[in-house]
Parts: sequence; structure tokens; C-alpha cells
Amino acid sequence: MATTTTPSLESAEEVASKAMHKRYEGLIMVRDKAIKGKGAWYWAHFEPLLIYNTETGHPKAVKLRCSLCDAVFSASNPSRTASEHLKRGTCPNFNNNNNNIVVKPICSVSPTSASASVVVSHHKRSSSYNVSSSLVDPSYHVSTSVADLVPQQQQHLVLSGGKEDLGALAMLEDSVKKLKSPKLSSTWSILNNTQINSAFDFLADWVFESCGSVSFSSLEHSKFKAFLQQVGLPPVSAREFIGTRLDTKFEEAKVESEAKIRDAMFFQISSDGWKHKSNNTYGGEESLVNVSVNLPNGTSLYRRALFVTGSVPSIYAEEVLWETVTGICGNIVQQCVGIVTDRFKAKALKNLEEQNHWMVNLSCQYQGFNSLIKDFSKELPLFRNVAQNCLKLANFMNYKSQVDYLGSVCEFSFKKKWKTSIS
Repeated sequence: MATTTTPSLESAEEVASKAMHKRYEGLIMVRDKAIKGKGAWYWAHFEPLLIYNTETGHPKAVKLRCSLCDAVFSASNPSRTASEHLKRGTCPNFNNNNNNIVVKPICSVSPTSASASVVVSHHKRSSSYNVSSSLVDPSYHVSTSVADLVPQQQQHLVLSGGKEDLGALAMLEDSVKKLKSPKLSSTWSILNNTQINSAFDFLADWVFESCGSVSFSSLEHSKFKAFLQQVGLPPVSAREFIGTRLDTKFEEAKVESEAKIRDAMFFQISSDGWKHKSNNTYGGEESLVNVSVNLPNGTSLYRRALFVTGSVPSIYAEEVLWETVTGICGNIVQQCVGIVTDRFKAKALKNLEEQNHWMVNLSCQYQGFNSLIKDFSKELPLFRNVAQNCLKLANFMNYKSQVDYLGSVCEFSFKKKWKTSIS
């Protein structure tokens, strides 16, 4: 199944060249989808570049170029690059519209008519701040010009104490109430499409990185919709969110995962789910097998998953594991230093280890510890007797009432003291 012959330098360069091309094409595909409105917003400003080696002519790296300032970055994590370069103001040509939004206060509009415009300072209150006479003088007309309004603002306002002042004060109070509690239905209209897409991209990142712990039905929850409305976001489309946005996140994560695996000097294959369980979560005889890649820095990357039915033969597991190894590193199989599974240690793992002498294949810690306990119970009678006595004691503590338990303890203590006094 496998060969132990060391590949030549030319074959290694060809494999690396194909890997760089594949990574570059993956980024191009993600960027094309994003430009069509099915991806992250920052791809409109980033362009993937394939860097060639001047001596050999083979591709040696994949970079990202900012179309606004021509800066070049690593393509390992486009989302983080966008946050650091665009969001934090590092790019001099990126216009962040978050700081350009100016909401017009309600108190700047005359309560008598929506068409009257009054200039009000946006600074905090000071001693020089004057209230417009339109808020307290009921005889004020909307047709008054701005030139006529300026000298009126300089006059010292005095209330006469008559009934006419009550209407003006009521309108002033109503304006203050509106200022304290603006309508939520029109809040999201102050955000542009770029800001909305950016917020939903971060939401998609959170859902994707939660690895299934967040239910998709939460997007339709009334409290979640009220939260989106409160922070100024429109209602989210569950169909569009679950489809295009998460698909884009998966493609980006796949490209990033493949880049991390290629940068590692070696890796280990980890697989679980082979052990047959009749009462599994998925129902029936079907179970899920997960295959991941363990890197030297301690991180684990998802690789693939497959459903198996019933008891799987060892030859099938051996084929799946070896196909995973060759799919990652091609002909340079020496990059995989071992395989860890929860089953098939005696057959599949042993065969792969004999065919590839550099591999160290092991069973998982849980499986090894479970087998050790079974061997102790089978070979050591003392271990079996202690386990049975512990089980009896646990049943007594769990199923006896507190009165019986205290009575048994007192009886045991009395007998012990009596034996001690006799001796």
C-alpha cells in the first residue's frame, strides 16, 4: 500500500508547487464569491498574489495585497489581517464610515413643525448655551427666517406665568421624552451596507467557531431579533446566513487549515468513532467517525468526517487512514509520524506501522486505560473483589435512608469500642 522510498528533490518541488497553486485558487474562489455578495466584506480590498521563486520559477508563497495602499501580507489568516489593517486604521486609504455618522438630535427640530430647522450645538451644556424661543413662545411661526431667529436667541427669555406657557412647556417635555427613548424601528437605517455586512460577518465567525453549540433556531428567536433591532441591525435571514455565509467561512477555514498543515514539519493523524456503540446518538446502527490532524504546536485541525454502519472491518479503516495521509502530504508520506485511533490497534495500525517503519501508531488514552482496567479485573482476583465491595458500599450509600445509614455507623462504632475494651 505504501512505499518507503525517499522522493527526489524535483518531486518535492512539484508537490509544493501544486499545493501553492491549490491554495491560491482557493483564495481566488473565496474572493470571487465575496465580490458577488456571498462572502466577507474585506475581499473587496484584498487580492491574492502568487509569489514565484526567481531561481527555479516555481511558486514559493501566497500573499494578500491591499488594493488601497499596495501593502502585502501573509495569506494565512485573511480575517485577522482585515481587522488589523483595515479596521484599526493602519491602512491610510481605508475610509471607515463608523466615525462619520452624525445623528441629528430630536431637540434640534421644532415641535410645532417638522419642516422648521434650528441649528443646535452638539457639545455638552455650558453657560453660553441658549434655548430657542420656538420651544417656549407659542406665538413663534414656522415662516420665521434664520436671520430673524438669531437676535431672538440672544434675548433673555422670561415666562409670563400665563396659560400660554403651559403649552410650550408640554411640548418641551415631549421633546425630551422623545430624545430619551427614540423609536427603534428606524434605528438600523443609519447603518450602511458595509457596516451591516461587517457585523454579520463577525456573527458568522462566532457561530462557525462555536462548533455546533449554537442552535440555528436562535436566529429566529424573538429576543435575538429584538437585540438586533436595539443595536441597529436589520433582521437576519436564516436561510442566507446558514447557506452562503457559513459556506464562505468553511472555505476560508479550509484554506487556513491546509496552510497550517503545510507549514508544519510533521503531523499526527487522530481518529475516533470506530468503536461500535449500539446506543449511539445518531440512532440505529450508524455512527460518526471523525478524522483530525494534530500539529507539533499542540493544535488540532479538523480534516474529514464519515458515517459508518455497524461493525467496520479493519481493512476499511486502514484504507481510510492511509487515504487521509496521502491526501494531505502526497508522496512525502514521511511527514506523518503516527496515527492514534480508538480501535484497530492490533490489525490496521499494526499493518500501517509495519509498512511504514517511521510511524508510531497508538490507541487513544481512553481506550488504553479501559483495556488496562479490563486486564486487571480479569487477571487479578483481588482487584475484582475490591471492585465488588466498592460497588456494594456505593449502593448502600445511595439507596439507604439517612436514618439507616446513621444507625449502621453508630452500631459499627459501638462494636469497635466494645472489642477494644475487651482486648
